[in-house]
Amino acid sequence: MNTRQNQARLAGLLYLIIVVTGIINLMYVPSQLIVWDDASATNTNIVASETLFKLGILAAIICYTTFLFLPIVLYRLLHTVSKNSAIWMVVLALFSVPFSFSNILNKVNVLTLIDKTDYIAVYTQESLKAILIFITTGFKCSPFFGDYGSFPSVIWCLNQVFFQKFWAYF
Repeated sequence: MNTRQNQARLAGLLYLIIVVTGIINLMYVPSQLIVWDDASATNTNIVASETLFKLGILAAIICYTTFLFLPIVLYRLLHTVSKNSAIWMVVLALFSVPFSFSNILNKVNVLTLIDKTDYIAVYTQESLKAILIFITTGFKCSPFFGDYGSFPSVIWCLNQVFFQKFWAYF
């Protein structure tokens, strides 16, 4: 096998890891635990299934850490085709990762809020629910910032000769 095939396989493996962990993190865990209009129900669900919530955090860490390496592998694979597009893909993909990691920090903050230690006791239940609503709204914003890395990939594909010939038939 040559180096390009190995790079392509590595990129495919990284995409697979991102897809599986992303589904757990962005779809499965929120659908099981978060009730978008009811902070009390969300709090109850997270307290009842704290392990599932922690699994979502672990999946997010794996997903976004893998997403750090994917643009670099794709750059090495695609820079010979269009160096400009490959550079923009790396820049925009790496730009989205800090937003995603800050969202993980919000999830860790939720774990702190549901903790039953003494320093949490100074807050009323209503204020804790308000903070929980504020933190969970960040969960909705994370996929938006993750899409910046995909845009150059789409532009790159549309600029290729194969796709230009393909679209010429329509």
